Amino acid sequence: WNRDTLLIVDEHWKLFRKATPAPDRFPSLQPLSDFSWWSDEYKGPRVIFTGISHAKYEMTYLDECYRHNSVIFVDPLQKDAFSRLLERHPRLDGEDIREQVLEITDRVPGELTRLARFIEDEPDPITTNTLEEFMTSWANDLKEIAKEYYYKLDSNRQRNFYDVLLKTFLGNTSTADLDWAS
Repeated sequence: WNRDTLLIVDEHWKLFRKATPAPDRFPSLQPLSDFSWWSDEYKGPRVIFTGISHAKYEMTYLDECYRHNSVIFVDPLQKDAFSRLLERHPRLDGEDIREQVLEITDRVPGELTRLARFIEDEPDPITTNTLEEFMTSWANDLKEIAKEYYYKLDSNRQRNFYDVLLKTFLGNTSTADLDWAS
């Protein structure tokens, strides 16, 4: 765990085959191209899969206790595949909230799992208000994760992280008040 290790299984050539590789097109993926982005406190292995090969790896090599925290699905599923997955969560598959669930999760299985955990103790029926509460809660969680990461960085990396956040969410690097970063 004390080394930088990155394994990218780009099964469908989604990251690097195009004329402009994904890390050059999306600043948030830049760490995939350069180990120097990983400072000492973030050492450890990372495995990135862009296709379905993760299933065999996950089932063969990962202990059950690590799967839920170690495997994050970040790619949207095809609409029909996600619909079949959504059917396994009948509380989220109601006609009145289905479109909002699709919008919130962006058809990413990990986001559906997070939403399903959030509503476990919520009374039936699940309403749009419950989904809005989830969005607020998830936004606050992401803010805390970003803050924690930001404060662990040196000042140069803090500025770079701040600029990447602005570019990613605002489309430019003009000044914005993140109330915890500047």
